[in-house]
Amino acid sequence: MTSCSSDSSDILSMGEMEDILYDIYLSQNIEDGVSYDRKKYSEITNREAIYRKYDITQAEWDSSYNYYCRHADKLHTISKNLSERIRTDVLELGGDVSL
Repeated sequence: MTSCSSDSSDILSMGEMEDILYDIYLSQNIEDGVSYDRKKYSEITNREAIYRKYDITQAEWDSSYNYYCRHADKLHTISKNLSERIRTDVLELGGDVSL
């Protein structure tokens, strides 16, 4: 996990962004196969729970997400770390990651 800080104190660190994106990814994949309305409702409630877990507001998330979208090098690093983290989890659970 990367623990680099951002240029601004109101922006989440790269490590925090990775952790939050990881939880968002997991929450989005929990209810595959359910109706669109049910999945949309779950996505909203799960996102709110994630914000509470990390003690952030949607505004803080939005600001940080926009910051990292404007700093592609940092977002790329987060994405690489996240991809490896998910790959490791899949392998530990006996899954196949060879695509």
